Amino acid sequence: HPKNSTSSDLLNYVYVNNSYNVLIKDCNSEKTGSGGFTSGIIAEYCPTNGVVIADNNISYVTTGISLLQSSEYIGRNTITGSTNSGTGIYLDNSNGTIEYNTVNNFQKSVYGSYSSPYMLKNTLSNAYVKNIDLASNSYPVMKPVVSGSTLRWLGGNNTISGNPSNSGIAFADCYPLMDSGYNKITVNGSDYMNGNFTFAYTTVNAKINYWYDNPPQSSLFDISGGNVNYSDPFDGSTLPSTDGTELNSLGWGMYDTVFTKSFGDNSTPEDLFMQAYTEEMSANYADAVTHYKEVVSSYKTSSYAPVSLSRIFNCLEKSQASSSDYQTIQTYYNSIKSNSVYPNESRELAEDFVIKSKVKQGNVEDAANDYNTIYQSNQNNSKGMHALLNKLCLENMIQGDNSSGSYNYENHKMDILSLVTGEDIKSSNYSNNNTPKQFRLLQNYPNPFNPVTNIKYEIPKDVNVSIKIYDILGREVFSLSEYKQAGSYEVQFDGTNFASGMYFYMLEADGFADTKKMVLLK
Repeated sequence: HPKNSTSSDLLNYVYVNNSYNVLIKDCNSEKTGSGGFTSGIIAEYCPTNGVVIADNNISYVTTGISLLQSSEYIGRNTITGSTNSGTGIYLDNSNGTIEYNTVNNFQKSVYGSYSSPYMLKNTLSNAYVKNIDLASNSYPVMKPVVSGSTLRWLGGNNTISGNPSNSGIAFADCYPLMDSGYNKITVNGSDYMNGNFTFAYTTVNAKINYWYDNPPQSSLFDISGGNVNYSDPFDGSTLPSTDGTELNSLGWGMYDTVFTKSFGDNSTPEDLFMQAYTEEMSANYADAVTHYKEVVSSYKTSSYAPVSLSRIFNCLEKSQASSSDYQTIQTYYNSIKSNSVYPNESRELAEDFVIKSKVKQGNVEDAANDYNTIYQSNQNNSKGMHALLNKLCLENMIQGDNSSGSYNYENHKMDILSLVTGEDIKSSNYSNNNTPKQFRLLQNYPNPFNPVTNIKYEIPKDVNVSIKIYDILGREVFSLSEYKQAGSYEVQFDGTNFASGMYFYMLEADGFADTKKMVLLK
């Protein structure tokens, strides 16, 4: 039963990067003074089901669990924020399972971007702003799924309570799948749902859920460009009976138990989706991919289509697919992305999985450039935030691969957590045991570049630092001189007003000097 203890401000309990076969279980935290943690657990670019986070007590945190491009199992955790602090569970392109967790005392209990996890029997309480906040093509499954003659409790029966200032559930151009979900939404003094749709008028089906008042007030469903069907409310206690179980292995002798109920046939898009899901859970990944693709092609406007697009990629990760397999799936996602017969949410998800496929093929720089392009065009919306977050993750991956020795991830974690929490982590006083051991100038990124590139450097002590850039003729085109404390830093160079060609950039500090080449290509 590991225990994290702190009397000063620390960045995180556990940080997992590009790793698998990781079990984080039965961990607790404590603090002996006024200190705390910016984040509890961070998993970044880990394969599907590579990390299991279960039975932990995560407290004294700004953000509880952050999954970035990682579709993992999060179960039976108690996650408690500092008063009115960040987010309990932060998801970016995460499509795993979130069940039986208690999340309380955050600004937002759950935030999802490009994420469609299964959410079952979670208790989300005392959110200060929103219990659930969904953006950029997120469709969490918050309902049992019916397939043919079987109902499976993959999601649903979540409890959402408290007095948030905005709403219990908020969304933009996406929505939770919670029709016949048996969820209990008992927020008071705010909207039950608050959302907007900009591409097409949309009805959010939310029948058979429990609301604070019965019947619920229509004014508490504030939807621009759509509406909510909240008829046939759930009484809050009488759940459908179950008569069976299915066990899905999590590894380490642990299983996720799915409760089931058998009854008469009821053929719907859910039927095909559940056929694919059953094959996925049985490790028949090729068949699962085939049937998930059928959902996407045969039921284009179904709410299961975007979820299926995500599960296809999960299947490839679970099967440890080859580079050629990812090249093939990249072509498939490209065909969705460029075909206007598919809804906007499917095309945007496909765009993101094209980039993820490039990463799996080792084309990390291309993928980072793609995210940078998206970010430059979407700097004031959730899509831009998603792109920037992933751009930083991939740049870190590139710098880590290019490092000759131990790579300092601390600066990267601060960048990531600043985006996740919305706070300027670097300007805060956090304990840092990873001060660089030597002066170092890193290769600029991207390179070649047009027109902006980033130059990173590390200094082991407080010194005056000089960065200069010269053109091929030796003329100085950029100069920066400033006093810096020991740490890792980044300087941005904008070549908009300069000609294409080779440039040289130099770092000078305390007798140390190093020069590297870079290419501006317009």
